[in-house]
Amino acid sequence: LGLDKAQDEASRVTIAMYYAGELAWRRRTDACDMLQALVTSTSLPRPLLIDLRSSFAQALAIASRLEEARSNADEAMALLDNDSSPVLRARVLTRAAFVALESGQHRVARERALIAAPLAVAHSLYELAAFAYGILYNIAYDFDDDARSCMEYLRCKRDMAVKLGFLRIDLWVLLAMYELHTEAGDEAALADSHRQLDMIDKHYASAQLLEVMIPSQALQAGWIGNFDEAQRLLRPTAERQGTGVRRALCWAQVGLYCAAAGDPENTAPALQAAE
Repeated sequence: LGLDKAQDEASRVTIAMYYAGELAWRRRTDACDMLQALVTSTSLPRPLLIDLRSSFAQALAIASRLEEARSNADEAMALLDNDSSPVLRARVLTRAAFVALESGQHRVARERALIAAPLAVAHSLYELAAFAYGILYNIAYDFDDDARSCMEYLRCKRDMAVKLGFLRIDLWVLLAMYELHTEAGDEAALADSHRQLDMIDKHYASAQLLEVMIPSQALQAGWIGNFDEAQRLLRPTAERQGTGVRRALCWAQVGLYCAAAGDPENTAPALQAAE
């Protein structure tokens, strides 16, 4: 409806990017459909064209059209110049970092996000900064196995959530911290996490968000020798993991718990799925 009422091309593009961004946040693979016909424009102002191109790149990455995503992200980056505003630069760098992360280029993703995050903070783009810190956390967790950096980036992301007043981001961070404390076996920190989670109204949290707790719950089941319960919790989540690395890790954990439970019949298929 908003697109139909747009009076000019620039307004139409701005509205389309907003709705595509909402779809992208939900990891809807049809986010790029809203932008597909607009990126070929030759009459948009240069800053808006750059913004559109990078938005399209992010949407393409979510749709797993990674070659196209990288091409559009690189083109948007190349169009930036000395006259480009810091706000535009922060948006383009953050989206390009996301594309690189989805493409498995974690070093490139880190380089871009490390520039984008403080730039976004400096210009009060707190939601964008939270996104960039989330990218840095994922790299530290999935590729570096660096618990200290993970916690640092989570604290930065939570600071953005406080500034925004966004329960969704705050809850996501608390759940991720809960997972780190579980992996470290830090019972005092886990107890504190429980207290903080109990204080948050989780009524509006999505099932996908609360699913972040499942690996921690599985690990705690493993602590007391309930390996069958651990694999039962994890198994349904394996194919819903956001990246190939996380899917492989989840299946490997399922296989480990199956083996510990004395269940060779399910161990082999789980480990095969992790390869």
